[in-house]
Amino acid sequence: MARRYGERERGKFCRGPLLSHHQWTTRIFALVLAIGGIIGIAMVVEESWIGSGSSALARILAGALFAFALFTGFRLWKGTPFGRKWAAIVFASQIPVLSLTDLNYDWFTGTQLIISISKGADAIRYLNFSLSGIGGGFEFRIGEDLTEYIIGVNLFALVASILLLRAYRAFRRSKVAENRLSEVAEKVF
Repeated sequence: MARRYGERERGKFCRGPLLSHHQWTTRIFALVLAIGGIIGIAMVVEESWIGSGSSALARILAGALFAFALFTGFRLWKGTPFGRKWAAIVFASQIPVLSLTDLNYDWFTGTQLIISISKGADAIRYLNFSLSGIGGGFEFRIGEDLTEYIIGVNLFALVASILLLRAYRAFRRSKVAENRLSEVAEKVF
């Protein structure tokens, strides 16, 4: 019996298909999105329960983002086109880390690896490199005077976006080739 690409024969110790490189990376990123979404939702619920700091609108926005990340992680795990497309978009939205005069934007699901340049109130510039553990975070403020300016990039989200886009393109190419092959087979037979 002929095997499809990425599959191996079933045997005593080998059950199910062998995952390709793209499938492994999408599974890892699906777990990161789902776990980060769950932790982020828990953080929003805890903050709402305590009634601390941020406004109700910010908590609703953060909760919706984390819920969407959780949903997208599940859809990516299932391998749906929705999950493949939107996971890359969710990670792309986590790439910039900004703290400017009247704008503060930083959110992540799962983990965050940031390289940034900052300038404090003492006019000294710093090059920062930070790694956060497993979790989630959301910070979005407009119109507050900030004393420290930060411009940075979430390297984990950047790599995840690139790899997920590559996997999505490979998936689309394989589906297009499969559809063309089935059309040719229908014409021949």
